[in-house]
Amino acid sequence: MYSNFHQSGLCHRNLVALIGVVLDDTNIYMVTEYMANGNLVDLLRSRGRHQLDKMQLIQFAM
Repeated sequence: MYSNFHQSGLCHRNLVALIGVVLDDTNIYMVTEYMANGNLVDLLRSRGRHQLDKMQLIQFAM
């Protein structure tokens, strides 16, 4: 098992902080900060519950 930590100093309110990475023989584990409202993939896949308008998509890209 190999564990690595890299602090890039990159900090922005729209970015999830990467805490660390752990590698074993077959898997890569990324530890990130907790996201209270879920993750972006689930939000984008739940189109029935949340519709993203043009401004929201632009804000995600920024």
